[in-house]
Amino acid sequence: MDPKIRICTLERGSQSKYARVVCTLSIFVAASFCLAAGRIEPDLKSLYNTHHWFELRDAVQPGKAPIFYRGAVEAIFNQPKAAEQDLQRAISDSANTLDAYEAQSLLVGMSLRTGEYREALAQVELMIGDRPDAKELRNVLSLFQVLSRTPDQSVVQKQPSTLQMHIEDGSMFLPITIDGGAATYAFDTDATLSLLSESEAKRLGLVVLDVDTKIEGMSGSGVAARIAVANNLFLGNVHLAQVAFYVLSDKQPPFNDLPVGSRGILGIPVILALQTLRWNPKGGTFECGFPAKPEDIRHANVAFDDASPVTQVFIQRRPLEFSLDTGAQQTDLYPAFAKEFANFVGDYGKKETHKLTGIEGSATFESAVLPSVTIQVGGHDVVLNPVRVYLEDHNSTSQWYFGNLGMDLLNQAHSVTLDFQAMTLTLE
Repeated sequence: MDPKIRICTLERGSQSKYARVVCTLSIFVAASFCLAAGRIEPDLKSLYNTHHWFELRDAVQPGKAPIFYRGAVEAIFNQPKAAEQDLQRAISDSANTLDAYEAQSLLVGMSLRTGEYREALAQVELMIGDRPDAKELRNVLSLFQVLSRTPDQSVVQKQPSTLQMHIEDGSMFLPITIDGGAATYAFDTDATLSLLSESEAKRLGLVVLDVDTKIEGMSGSGVAARIAVANNLFLGNVHLAQVAFYVLSDKQPPFNDLPVGSRGILGIPVILALQTLRWNPKGGTFECGFPAKPEDIRHANVAFDDASPVTQVFIQRRPLEFSLDTGAQQTDLYPAFAKEFANFVGDYGKKETHKLTGIEGSATFESAVLPSVTIQVGGHDVVLNPVRVYLEDHNSTSQWYFGNLGMDLLNQAHSVTLDFQAMTLTLE
């Protein structure tokens, strides 16, 4: 079975003014592959293939697990130096080309979220050497070839900063400067590349480059996008260089509903470069670049699925994995939740069809609305009232996770802290 690659999904709920952007590059290899030469580790393989990252972390014992799984956990929990070393060793030691292929896909994911597009290109070229007919890889190849014409994203300066953010309909917009032009952009942890509209790119004087890549929407048909790279981006006392953006039409959501100067979204390469961020929903303050806590993945409740973060939450004391999406106004539950809590959904859920509008059109999905659900996230109990449960898969992450954690849940807290060194989400 050929691997499947999730390139990019941008979708917008009918009650959400702003887009939920999910731009991930993820390569899933058939369950038949063997990751340790001469030895099969069925439990680790199953956890890896089903994206149970926190269980995989707990199952991988230092010095005992196969090198691939150690490298995979290091990549997933944002330990890039150790992951690079172990995954390269797994590639060189592998007797099975599928082993090397999957290790290379993890390296691509790490490079994608840090804006190291030349390294991503090098790995994709190696992967195409093994699978020259893979159309999905060639789609990504074009993107990285264009991005590699300019230097990789870099941090020029990072100092603690406190900003006053603008909040509208639960979405947060941050004041920034791009190549000398002022803007106010939303930030989205679920976007693996920042985005802006065509008029915004023109207003800021950015050079827009054509690329033979499509951004996949809900239907899978995809829409064309172009690329622009800003020389300088300032957010408070943080200065980033060579920040890449997808460029989309002003007629497409979410930009068709946003005013001039706000038609942009900061994605994970920018957010991860901040390393730490904290916001006060009620006070309207946003902090970033403050000292991180020590790295300790055994106590981490955040992980990366390639370039998109996921978090571990608890419902009725059961640990569940949710995608972490600051670009979503609403928290939704997925079919896995409906299966895990079948009696509860069956007894209290009101079934209906729900319309979602994405960049390429609209689609309706079977769902159920529950009166309330209590979720413990980041050490804090929050109540969603009401909450929607999708009864069928509708995006590229709903097959793996129990839900998508949005701003309606996060903004119930007094403060929210994300630490990408300690890999923790904390609500207070």
